[in-house]
Parts: sequence; C-alpha cells; structure tokens
Amino acid sequence: MVKNIPREKVENDLYLFLRTIYHYERNMAAMFGLDYQEIYLLQSLRRNSPQRLTDISLVLDIPMFTASRLVERLAQKKLVSKEKGIADRRSISVSLLPEGEQVVRSVEKESYDRITQNTNHLTDEDLAAMFHMAEKVYEILGIPKNRVE
Repeated sequence: MVKNIPREKVENDLYLFLRTIYHYERNMAAMFGLDYQEIYLLQSLRRNSPQRLTDISLVLDIPMFTASRLVERLAQKKLVSKEKGIADRRSISVSLLPEGEQVVRSVEKESYDRITQNTNHLTDEDLAAMFHMAEKVYEILGIPKNRVE
C-alpha cells in the first residue's frame, strides 16, 4: 500500500494515467503530422539549440541510428538543420529552424488551450495539486531527474 491506498487503486490509476498520456500523444501526433519522438525532439531543440546528434540520442534514450533517422526526417520536413562539425566531421549539430519553431509553438499552444479549457471546473487547490504532481511524476515513477530535464 502507498500511504493507505490499496494496491489495486494505485495500479488502476497509474494505468489510466499512462493510457491517457498515450492517447493524448497519439492525438497530438495525428493533429500535427508528427510522431511523438519528433514532437519531443522539436520541443527539446526549442529549449536548447543546437544539440549534437549524440546528445539527442541520450536525451531521447534512443540508439544513434534511430536519432539520425529522426533528425533526417525532420530535416526533410525543413523543421531542423544539420551541420557537420568543423574540427570533427563525424560530429553533427542539429538546430531548430523557424518552421520547426512555429510547429513547437503550435503544439504547445494546443496543449495550453486544451488544459485551460478542460480545467475551468477545478478549484485553485485542485489545479495547484495537479501541477505539483506533474512536477513530481518523474520521482513517483522512479525516473532520474537528469533524464527528464
């Protein structure tokens, strides 16, 4: 038990939470014509651009060849640019292009609008608790903080 909460409730609520996130990601992917990894990478680049391909592989926890294909797809869509390093030609730097910035802004606006529209019925305390829990999900699920920053 987690603080007197029956195990079955914890399991069912976690499943509901993860299933909800899964369907939310699928909905956003369909809406913007991108998969969830592409959206995550664009959001990551918006916060920290440029990034080396090796860092992208680490941030998304995917193999290098998968990161390379992901970047290539976004480059073909003209959302990111790739540049080989001057000192080390094997090093590839990835930057967010203005079109990619616009996509990220649209994705984040959609998320913000959806959340604000769907939380009107919640009290200030409920909203504060929801956002507090969102900040703690990585701890609750046992994910190291450096993996989600």
